Amino acid sequence: MRAFVTGGMGFLGAHLVSGLLRQGHHVHVFDQGPISTFDNSGSEGAVTLRGDLLDTNSIRAAVSEAKPDVVFHLAAVVNLDRSLDIADSCMRVNVLGTLNLLRALEGHQLESFVLPSSVEVYGNGSIPFREDQAAAPPSPYAVSKLAAEQLALCLYRSKGFPAVVVRIATAYGPSQPNHRLIPSLIGAFSRGERPALSNPDLSRDFLYVDDVVEGLLLAAECQAGSGEIINLGDEQTYTIKQVAETVRNLMAVDLSPRYGAKPARANEARVWASSNEKALELLGWTPRTVLREGLKKTISWYCSQLNATSSTVTNQ
Repeated sequence: MRAFVTGGMGFLGAHLVSGLLRQGHHVHVFDQGPISTFDNSGSEGAVTLRGDLLDTNSIRAAVSEAKPDVVFHLAAVVNLDRSLDIADSCMRVNVLGTLNLLRALEGHQLESFVLPSSVEVYGNGSIPFREDQAAAPPSPYAVSKLAAEQLALCLYRSKGFPAVVVRIATAYGPSQPNHRLIPSLIGAFSRGERPALSNPDLSRDFLYVDDVVEGLLLAAECQAGSGEIINLGDEQTYTIKQVAETVRNLMAVDLSPRYGAKPARANEARVWASSNEKALELLGWTPRTVLREGLKKTISWYCSQLNATSSTVTNQ
């Protein structure tokens, strides 16, 4: 198939592009950002189209060139801060940008439009999160993702547009930005530092990035998924402390994290745990990678990057 991936140079996007290429699909990447550090591990062969979702001419030109069968719309501002200061950028990119993309796709015959979203839209909802429960977004980011979801789904309801919304739990893996939890732990331990964390009792369902990619690919292939919201998650949760201690043990370091050194976010759910019953029923999907194994792979990748950087500096 001909796949069009917005945000294809980011963490999840680069992994998705690699997965599509491994399956033999023709891939166009639409992105305005710098090339991901993950690009060199599997995205060679994709056509890169530079542009901006807020520039209607560039997105229309890209769609016309790509002539996609399937669209994966990953481009977004991701910021879980509670401040209204970030609301403008979230609304512009995540809502108006999605609207511009949907308008650019008018008249194109698509097999599927896959919109990754976040389980954060459930807020402090009942556990496990189920797709039919009321959303309660606690941040401008979550509000913007919920609005983007509804833009795509209203087109499904009015015109049969083949949109499927995939709400993703806490993804992790190689090439994730350094400020995220697991890369920050690996980085601090590698430098001989005690990582600064917030509430150690916060509990999340963590998904290794390869499992997320598999879920997105299955969602694109599932005709019964059109018009649906589907969780990619796991009712098995781990606390921040459990994750930090597992990383510390795997790296064989004798450093204790500084719990409570970072302030907790206001109105942050203590537990994220997503039911994957619907994903199993519609997609045949369930997470394959247990946390310890995923952390081993992630640590190995980051350590190899650190070693490569150290070697380059030494040689210079």
